[in-house]
Amino acid sequence: MTTEKIEKLISIRDCKQAFVQPGRDNIIDLVHPFTGHSVYSNETLEEIGIRYPGAEVVNFDDWMKAKAAKQRLHLECHAIQFDCERQPHKWQNQVAQDLMHLLGRAMYFLETDRDESDVAAAQATLRIVRRVEEFEGIRRAK
Repeated sequence: MTTEKIEKLISIRDCKQAFVQPGRDNIIDLVHPFTGHSVYSNETLEEIGIRYPGAEVVNFDDWMKAKAAKQRLHLECHAIQFDCERQPHKWQNQVAQDLMHLLGRAMYFLETDRDESDVAAAQATLRIVRRVEEFEGIRRAK
């Protein structure tokens, strides 16, 4: 590990990149903007990779936006599922069964997220659910 002294103090806003391990819901550490090492443990990507196989450096803002989108999708899946169970009289039986199956798939994609294609599949599933709701004249409580 490098133990060079850095004279300038940095804030979290200065850190534009992060070390992550694909499939994890949190970052490993932020990348120091001047050294390229981890902020907390002062390690390189190779050193971090020993503890976190497959670790990589990503744009921190983009990673946070993707995480937020995934969380919003997950909440929307739960809201639709709750509405289906709470107001079954609004749903034709077969439509409700089909949508519950689609929602189950979307939630599976989100819970087992390994790459962006899983999130894209969940988003596509939710678009289908919204179109069916619109076609059937179903209005959910906001």
